[in-house]
Amino acid sequence: MSKVRSKTAIRPLIACFLFWLDLQLILILVYNDGMLGEKSIFRDARKQIFLVGILVLGVYFYLRRPVQLSTDVAVAGNYAYLTVQRVGLRVLDITDPANPEVAGTFETFGDANAVALSGDYAFLADGGNGMRILDIADAANPRQVARYETDGRASDVVVSGRFAYIADGRSGLIIVNVEDPANPLKVGDFKDTRF
Repeated sequence: MSKVRSKTAIRPLIACFLFWLDLQLILILVYNDGMLGEKSIFRDARKQIFLVGILVLGVYFYLRRPVQLSTDVAVAGNYAYLTVQRVGLRVLDITDPANPEVAGTFETFGDANAVALSGDYAFLADGGNGMRILDIADAANPRQVARYETDGRASDVVVSGRFAYIADGRSGLIIVNVEDPANPLKVGDFKDTRF
């Protein structure tokens, strides 16, 4: 079984290093007479405790934030296509459902919110980066064939026939002709005046 190591696995190490660096800075500010002189505001014990408390809380909340949020899944054949916010698309081989394995990945720089499948293509709602169209004929190596920029934040996508319907936040609904996946063309939109 192949396992893929996440880039976020080193977050605790980075946080520990930043905490250590913050402590070194405090020591320099508090105990180095040559840099700040005798009238340093950091000589007050209450201010020192407050500063250390703020730094500890900062590291705590950094470590508590979610690493990855899976937001949508679509299944075709022996593969599940999983969107993971701030990461992208994960293609999982589900031939053995008790032991799914990562078969391929596609990294994005947006918020991978939703995925829709149509034939050999995956349509990815990628937040502020609009909609990405991926060729998934080779599931182990999905590749982008086009990207459709939207004015809002693409939060969902549904494909029906030759059209992709994009829920685009405050921009409402955008309808795109994807008959030629390499050249998506907007054919219409709907924006409620209350958006």
